Formats: sequence, structure tokens, C-alpha cells
Amino acid sequence: MRARLKDPESARFQNIRPVARGEICGQVNAKNAFGGYVGFQHFWLKDIEAPRPTLLIDSADTKLAGVICDQH
Repeated sequence: MRARLKDPESARFQNIRPVARGEICGQVNAKNAFGGYVGFQHFWLKDIEAPRPTLLIDSADTKLAGVICDQH
């Protein structure tokens, strides 16, 4: 997940929980390109043992990760 963030070292996580086999939900807050924290956003991580797991992180444009996590 850190590889997908603008500033991976700034990442803070909370509410991490397994929701199904090989799936994790939680929230992440990290700095954007301007150096400011964006606020906690939901994330959904699937196939965590795979070489290229599926990762969704909510943004202003999409809230799909939060919807998926709320269903579990």
C-alpha cells in the first residue's frame, strides 16, 4: 500500500481489520503532494498474499472501499 502513496513514510493507519479470507479493511491518512495530510480514508485490500494485491483507497471521487468495508 505504501508504494501507492505520494509520501509513504507519512502513512498513519487505524481501524485495520480482516473482513474475509485474504481481505483487510481499514483507514489510512497520508500526506499529499503539497505536504498536507488529507484525512483518514477507507481502504480495502484483497488477495494480500498475491504478488499484486488489489487495493482501493477512497478519495473525493470514489467511496467504493468504504462501501465494500461497510458490507462486511
